[in-house]
Amino acid sequence: MLKLRHDTEDWREALAEDIDIAETSCGADNDVTNYDELADELCRDVLDLLDAAGIAHQRVYQQTRGAFVLVQDGSDDESHAFYVALDTAREALYPQVLALAQILLAIDAGY
Repeated sequence: MLKLRHDTEDWREALAEDIDIAETSCGADNDVTNYDELADELCRDVLDLLDAAGIAHQRVYQQTRGAFVLVQDGSDDESHAFYVALDTAREALYPQVLALAQILLAIDAGY
């Protein structure tokens, strides 16, 4: 069974590259905690994809493989399925990350 961390900061770290790309593309520089809702959405989306693929998973609280490591235990096949689901979900979520970066930039600029 795949054992996963569900904490927002772990999933936000999984989105870090997308956040950096989005902010760089629009000239924003925001606090990453502004993306917490999207990080939680990424978690839900990945879990839904795993469910649809029939991959059993459970939440774990202990970090046996280190901080910000989402997969704490599981077979190679389960881990591979997780990363495929993560890539799929990140790609689908990127337009929302970019839109949020643009909104935060506009707010910072006073629009």
